[in-house]
Amino acid sequence: MCMQCAVLIFQVWLPSVYLYGLRSSYERLAKTPGMVYILQWTSPHTEPFVFMNSGVDTFVKRKCPVMNCYVTSNRNLLGDVTNFDVLLFHGKEVVENKAKNLPKRRTHCQKYVFSSMESSVNYPVPKIQYKDYFNMTWTYKLDSDIYFGYIVIKNRNGDIIGPHMVMHWMNNEEMLPINDTIKTKIANKNVAAAWFVSNCRSNAAKLDPTELARQMFELINEPDRYNDFFKWHNHYSYHDLEESPDTDPYCKLCDYVNRMEFGVKSKHGGTLMVLYYRQKR
Repeated sequence: MCMQCAVLIFQVWLPSVYLYGLRSSYERLAKTPGMVYILQWTSPHTEPFVFMNSGVDTFVKRKCPVMNCYVTSNRNLLGDVTNFDVLLFHGKEVVENKAKNLPKRRTHCQKYVFSSMESSVNYPVPKIQYKDYFNMTWTYKLDSDIYFGYIVIKNRNGDIIGPHMVMHWMNNEEMLPINDTIKTKIANKNVAAAWFVSNCRSNAAKLDPTELARQMFELINEPDRYNDFFKWHNHYSYHDLEESPDTDPYCKLCDYVNRMEFGVKSKHGGTLMVLYYRQKR
């Protein structure tokens, strides 16, 4: 009796799980006018794609000013890859796959977005192989078409002033002095900082552990440099990029592709054609 039950449960359970796993690949969707369809061409389980979920959910949850973007990793959802408005590519996978499994067909209206949270030093993209292949960038670099960093910098009025390639700070002499409480804390400091990092083998010469230790030693012996830092904090502050829809990188993506310039050359390549603004209906 127990064996019969076990077999029966297995027979029912296996097909249901199997079909659930295949459901997304066989699912079809009719395009809704005014909706921007975004396909995650590479794995949806890597950053920053992993936080996008599917459909319009992530844009609604983040209370984005523009929400009419539909995200999926199902290449067959619209019947053909060329029916998608935007294709997202994770830089690390693109480099490691060496141009394998890329789309076979492409329309001049589609945007191919290169996205990466990794340094190009670790995953360099071959210039010749991918010349003019991507026409948008969505990375941590400040010169990206869509910036996906970690912080924003605000002034005392709450206005976003950075980060930018070139920053214009107040002169040190113009900044307010620090209060006595902070001065006392600085005077009693004997350790500069503690650093926890996942990758100690940095390719950046300025982050060499020996050089970092030297600078930390200087900080311990120069409390005036702490004073300058806290004076800076009287006027500026760091904030999480995702704390506001105005700076949220996912909101920025949806907003940008709704104002996309189909075929227009971006900062990093492409072909100049015609400006087109997608209108809601």
